[in-house]
Amino acid sequence: MANQETNWILKLIDEITAPAKEVTASVKSMELAVESVDKEVIKLGNDSEKAFKKSNDSLKVLAYQAGAEAINNLGQPLLDGAQGAYAYDASLKELSAITGVVGADLDLIGSNARKSAVDLGGNAADSVKSYTLLLSKLAPEIAENPKALDMMGTSIGLLGETMKGDLVGATNAASSAMNQFGVDLTDPVAAAETMDVMLNQMVSSAKVGSQEVDQVAAALDQSGAKAKAANVSFAETNAALQVLGKYGKEGAEGGVALRNVLSILGKEEFLPKEVREQLQ
Repeated sequence: MANQETNWILKLIDEITAPAKEVTASVKSMELAVESVDKEVIKLGNDSEKAFKKSNDSLKVLAYQAGAEAINNLGQPLLDGAQGAYAYDASLKELSAITGVVGADLDLIGSNARKSAVDLGGNAADSVKSYTLLLSKLAPEIAENPKALDMMGTSIGLLGETMKGDLVGATNAASSAMNQFGVDLTDPVAAAETMDVMLNQMVSSAKVGSQEVDQVAAALDQSGAKAKAANVSFAETNAALQVLGKYGKEGAEGGVALRNVLSILGKEEFLPKEVREQLQ
């Protein structure tokens, strides 16, 4: 009876432990396999480290290029979400309503606005609004020449960068300069080139003078036309306004002061003889 119990117990133990032995054997087998794979991976890593790095760098370049392409092709509004896309669409419709531009020309203006937003920062909707403001202040017909409008938009965008991203202020400054000095708009591309020169002069005078661009623009509103009539160049007018600003005549006040001086100088018959001789 004891032998039967012993045999039965041994058999039971054997049946219970057999699966465990199989598992143990499997684990050991797996450990050997893992060690083998690990050695191969280490060897592969040592042999291919440069290749992996090169591949990784290439993937980064591809990802960057793909991202840039997506921005250019799909447009900045996509990055801004639904609200940005809506604002962009609304601004284009407003521009179209003011100028009458539709179809491919409107699409090109929108594409230029997106590119400008990517290159100079900001968003496409603000760029289109800047175009619309400029066209309403100068001439809506400029929109019929997308190249000229893009040139003007770029000049204004660069000016805006010097004004802490204030595109509206930059657009107002540009339109003030163009209108007060009566720039001919019949050739939009030539007008755009003139605008670029004028805005560069405004920025240059602001850098060395005491008045900021928006203050100069306010002064030009008061004095530009008079300076133009007196054959005073745009650069000389900017210089005069900066000198006036240095002595406390800033913004519109400086413009009024310059206009008054030019008005007095223009009335030669009321000036003393020696003054007229000096002016000559």
